Amino acid sequence: MQTPSDASIGFDPGAVFWSSPSPYLILNPALFVVEVNPAYEQVIQRGRADLVGKYLFDIFPDNPDDPTANGSAIVRNSMQRVLQSGVADNMPIQKYDIEVGKSGESRFEEHYWRPINAPIFDDQGNVTHILHFAENVTARVKAENAVRESERRFRALTNATADVIYRMSPDWKQMYGLDGRGFLKDTVAVADYRIEDYVPPEDQELAGDAIKKAIRDKAVFALEHRVLQADGRHGWTFSRAVPLLDAGGEIVEWIGAASDISERKAMEVSLHESNRRKAFELELSDSIRQLSNPEDVKAAACALLGRRLNASRIVYAEVDNDRGTIFMRQDWTAGGFASVAGHTKTMNDFGPDSIADLRCGIAVINNDVETDRRTAEHADAFIKIGVRAEIALPLIKGGELRVVLAIHSAEPRTWQEEDLELAREMAERTWSAVEATQAQANLRLERDQSQYIFDSMAEGFALLDRHWTILRMNAEGLRITQRSAGEIIGQNHWDVFPELKGTDTEVTYRRVMETGKTAILEVFYTWPDGKNSWMEIRAHPSLDGGIAFFFRDVTERHSVQDQLKIADRRKDEFLAMLAHELRNPLAPIGAAAHVLQMAKLDDARILQTSQIIGRQVEHMTRLVDDLLDVSRVTRGLVEMENEPLDIRHIVTDAVEQITPLMQARRHHLSIHLPPETTMVTGDKKRLVQVLANILNNAAKYTNEGGNIALKTEVQAKHVLFVIRDNGIGMATELADHAFDLFAQAERAADRSSGGLGLGLALVKNLVELHQGTVSCHSDGIGQGSEFTVCLPRLVAEDAIPLLAVNKNTLQLAAKSLRIMVVDDNVDAAFMLSMLLETLGHQVTVEHRSPKALERAKVAVPDVCVLDIGLPEIDGNELAQRLRKCPETARVKLIALTGYGQENDREKSLAAGFDHHLVKPVDMNKLAYILADLGS
Repeated sequence: MQTPSDASIGFDPGAVFWSSPSPYLILNPALFVVEVNPAYEQVIQRGRADLVGKYLFDIFPDNPDDPTANGSAIVRNSMQRVLQSGVADNMPIQKYDIEVGKSGESRFEEHYWRPINAPIFDDQGNVTHILHFAENVTARVKAENAVRESERRFRALTNATADVIYRMSPDWKQMYGLDGRGFLKDTVAVADYRIEDYVPPEDQELAGDAIKKAIRDKAVFALEHRVLQADGRHGWTFSRAVPLLDAGGEIVEWIGAASDISERKAMEVSLHESNRRKAFELELSDSIRQLSNPEDVKAAACALLGRRLNASRIVYAEVDNDRGTIFMRQDWTAGGFASVAGHTKTMNDFGPDSIADLRCGIAVINNDVETDRRTAEHADAFIKIGVRAEIALPLIKGGELRVVLAIHSAEPRTWQEEDLELAREMAERTWSAVEATQAQANLRLERDQSQYIFDSMAEGFALLDRHWTILRMNAEGLRITQRSAGEIIGQNHWDVFPELKGTDTEVTYRRVMETGKTAILEVFYTWPDGKNSWMEIRAHPSLDGGIAFFFRDVTERHSVQDQLKIADRRKDEFLAMLAHELRNPLAPIGAAAHVLQMAKLDDARILQTSQIIGRQVEHMTRLVDDLLDVSRVTRGLVEMENEPLDIRHIVTDAVEQITPLMQARRHHLSIHLPPETTMVTGDKKRLVQVLANILNNAAKYTNEGGNIALKTEVQAKHVLFVIRDNGIGMATELADHAFDLFAQAERAADRSSGGLGLGLALVKNLVELHQGTVSCHSDGIGQGSEFTVCLPRLVAEDAIPLLAVNKNTLQLAAKSLRIMVVDDNVDAAFMLSMLLETLGHQVTVEHRSPKALERAKVAVPDVCVLDIGLPEIDGNELAQRLRKCPETARVKLIALTGYGQENDREKSLAAGFDHHLVKPVDMNKLAYILADLGS
C-alpha cells in the first residue's frame, strides 16, 4: 500500500474543471488523487470521498481474474513519461476492468478507455501535477468487435453458399433453371434478358462492359454490382458465370451464381465510414493536442472539418440569449470565400423554426435555404452571407443554447448522414478539447495567482519532506535567510543551517514531525552578514510526513517589548514621584489647616499660614498643569495658532519667564541673538514654552552660581537654539531617553528642585508640531548638558503672503475681476460664486466643460476657477484647450480640486494652471491670490 506524498493541490482548479461534462482527475507526482470533478464521479460510480487522497492504483487495481491484465502498468508508465518529459500523452484505447459492487460482493466489469495524461506546470516550468482524462469507450469497442465478428461469419457464409444458380444462353439473351430465391422476376425462364430490368442505371454500363468482355474472351465473368430488388429497393449482388465450351471452342452455355451481398456491402460501407471517422478523429487529435489556446483549438478543428467536408465555410458562433443575437467568434473559409468572423447577427432573421430546433438541442440540416420550409421566407439572410445549404449543430449548457457550429455550402447540397456524424464527432471532441484547454489555462492562471500570493507573503515559508529536504521556500523566506533558491531548494535543511543542529529548534521540529502537532518558538539567530535577530517560527505537520513552517523577523517586536518594559518601569517611578510631589505640598497645607483651627491666632500668624497654603497650592497647580499640558499635546488636542514670528521676541519672552528662577539660584545667563530679523512660523506661546522649559531644566540641574548660555544660529533653511549649562550633566543612557515621557535624572531625596520631569517630553512634542527637531548631549555626569532646538526658517519672500493670509480677514477686492467658476457640483459652485461676489468680483458659473469653453471665448474672463474632476472634459484638458484658444490664452487659471498629492499639482501646472488649491478652499488664500492678480 502506497502513502500519499501530497493530498492537496494547493489551488482551486476553477469553475471549468468542476462544470466540465468530461471526466477529469488531478494527480500529484506520487500518483495520488488530489482532485476529481463530478463528471468523473458519475463515470466511475464512486463518490469523491472514495477517490481523493488515495493512490490511483489502489483505487483501480488490475483484474485479478484476468492473467493478461496489465492496464495499471501501462497507465503508470504513461504518467511517468509525462512527469519526466513534461509532454502530454494521448494513449491508445486500453482494456482496464473496473471493480463494481459492495465490499465482499464486488466483481470486475470489462471496460475500455481512451486515456489522456497532461502535465500541469509551475512558473519555473516544473511539472507539479497530472491532469488525467479517461473517456469510457466500452460500448463503442464492443460494438466494433461485434461488427467484425458478424462480418467474419458473413464472409464465411457467402463463400460457401450461392443464393441463386442460373443458366444463361451464349449471348446472355435468356436465363433458365432459376431457383426463385433471388432477384429475378420469373422462376422458369426469362427471354430477351435486359440489363436495365435488373441493374440500376448507375451500374448498367459497368455490367454491360463486363458481360461483353467475358463473351469476347470466353472467360469467367465475376462482378459485384447493384441490383433492382423485387420490392423496388436497391441491393447488391455478387454475380459469377463460367462459360461451357464445345469441341470447337464455342460457348454453349453459361453456368452462373448470384449471391445477395447487400448486408455485407452495408457493413463494408459502415466500416469504411467508421474507419474514415477514426482517421478524422486521429487527425483532429494530432492537430489540437499541442495547442494551449482555446481559440487555436477551434480554428484548427474548423479548418480540418471544412477541408474534409469540402465546405465553403465553418463558423464557430456564440449565442447571446438575452439579446437574441449570435456572434460569429471565428470561422474557416475555403479559398476566396468571404469570412463573417466578428459579425453579430439577429438569430430570428435566419428562421425562427430553425432557431427553435437549435434551442431544443436538435441539429438543423438544410439542403437548400430557398426551398426548406423553415428558411424559405428568410433565405435573404443566408444569401447575404453566401449560404445556400447548411448544417447547424447546437451546444446546450445549463438548459440554454450557448454555441452553434455551422457548416456552410455556397451551393445547394444534399447532406449525407456521414457528413452530420463527422460534424457531430468533431464538435464533441472540439468542445471537450476547448473545455480542457480552458481548464488548463484557468489552472495555470490560478497556479500563477497562488504562486504570486505565495511569493507576496509578508513572512517566510518553507516546506520540508520527511527526509528534511527543502522542497519550497518563498521569496520572503529567501530574503530573510539571505540565500538564493539554488542554495536552498533541494538541499538538506541541516546542511543549509548546521548551526541549528542539536538546538531546541531541532528538538521542536522533530517533535512536530513525530506528533503531527503544531509548535511555535522564538529563536535568537545570527545571519551570514553578522546581523542578529529574533525569529518567530510556526512549524506545522505536512501531509507527506514532513513539516511546513512560517517564519518572520520579530526583532522589532522584541525591541518594542523591551521599550514597553522600560516605559512601564518609568511609569511606576513616575507614579511614585508624583505621589511624593503631591505629599510634599499636602503636608504643610495639612499642618496649616490645623493651625487655623486653633484659637487666638494673631494676624501675623494667620497671614503667614495663608501664605504657606497659597505657595503650596500654586506648586500643586503647576504640577497638574504640566500633566494636562503633556496629555493634550501627546493626544494631538492642542490647537496651534501659527503665524510668522521674529525669533528675538520668542527668546525675550522665554528669558523673562525664567529670570526669577535664575536670580534665585544666582545663575549667570548669557544670550546671543542675531542682529538681523530672523523669522520662523509657529505658535508664539508654545515656542516660548519650549525655550522656557529647557532653560528651567538647565536652572534646576545646575548648581547655584552656575553658567547657562542661550545661543541662536541662523542657517539658510533652519534656525538653531542652543542652550548649554555646566550643571550635573547626564549619563549616556539617560541622554538617549531624555525626552521620553517618564525619563528623569536622579535627584536628591529631598527633591528640592520640584516638578515631575515632564518638561522635556512636552518640549519634544511641541517642537515636532512645528516640523522641527530637538536633541540633547552630555559628556557625562558632572560635565553639563547641551540642548539644541532646530526649526524651519521662514525666508522674507515667503513671509509676506503668509502675513496677508493669516492676519487679514476677507476684504473687498481692490479691483473687481471677471471670474468664471466651472464645477459640476451645483451647490459648491453656487456657494463659491456667492463668496466671490461678496468680495466684489463679477462671477459667472458653468457646470459643463464644453459650455464653459464656448462661453469663455465669447465673454473672456480675467480668471477661471476650474474643478479638476469634471465629466466629459476634465479640468486639466479644459485648461489646455483654454490655453490653445487665442481669446483665452492669457486668462489666469486656478485649479480647485480634491486631488492634493504632489503629482496632482504637477499635472495641473503642466496643463497650464497658474495656481492649485485643494478643497475645502482656504478663502483667505484665494482672496490673496485674486488681490494679487487684480494688482
